[in-house]
Amino acid sequence: MKLFSELMLDRPSGRVVGTSACFWMFSFVAIPFFLRLLMIGSYEDYALTSGGQMVYHVFNFLAMLMIFGNYLKDSFLNVEVDTAKVVRTVASSTAIILVFFIGLQTLYGLVDLPLLAPMAWGSLPIGEMTILEYSWTVINFHPLWGSLIMVLLTPLTTSCIYYAMTFAPVCNNKPWLAYVLVAVVLAIPRVINSTLLYWAPEQELAIYLGQLPIHMVACRAYQKCDTVWAPIFTLMVANLFACVYLGLPSLLLGMLQ
Repeated sequence: MKLFSELMLDRPSGRVVGTSACFWMFSFVAIPFFLRLLMIGSYEDYALTSGGQMVYHVFNFLAMLMIFGNYLKDSFLNVEVDTAKVVRTVASSTAIILVFFIGLQTLYGLVDLPLLAPMAWGSLPIGEMTILEYSWTVINFHPLWGSLIMVLLTPLTTSCIYYAMTFAPVCNNKPWLAYVLVAVVLAIPRVINSTLLYWAPEQELAIYLGQLPIHMVACRAYQKCDTVWAPIFTLMVANLFACVYLGLPSLLLGMLQ
């Protein structure tokens, strides 16, 4: 199969992977626990909780820049070498993601199934983790800053902490295993969230299923272009569309008030 025949040589060093794995545990276990403690008594204040979610995204983004900074610079060389291929891949990958997203939104409007709501509203804009609020809640209460974070920051964080750490080191030797590993690693924070009673298990499962195809498409873009910037750009464009689709009404309303 062509999916499993393409070589992928671009990958971070073992030291970077190990460092990001340690941070992964800190980001998805320790930080959510303490952030939830800080928010006790404020869970109904959605502006505050979505603000806490924004702080979480900014912190993770800065950490990824520190850990993957040199790798990100080196990986951009493949973008400069074959810009046309990257642009084509990002365009086609984004199109697939948006068709999936719009399909979920349409299905949710037509079929009355409880799990379709978190699948539809939790798929895009996509970030590294949902710990306090859905991403659409963030951009509805903070249209400008929330959208900037979802478009410019979370795509890089997500691509580094999941794809560069898990997918890239394995893809060259066993591409099929790389996709399986990403699916497993994506599920672990969801299990942690439901175990620690942050979110109901059925909500976590629905969000996971709503985001998994998007992650797989992003990984495919990574493999095809052999640069982590392909999934970063793909998620940036997809998140931009989602932010306009979900957040523009709130932004316009805020400007009129």
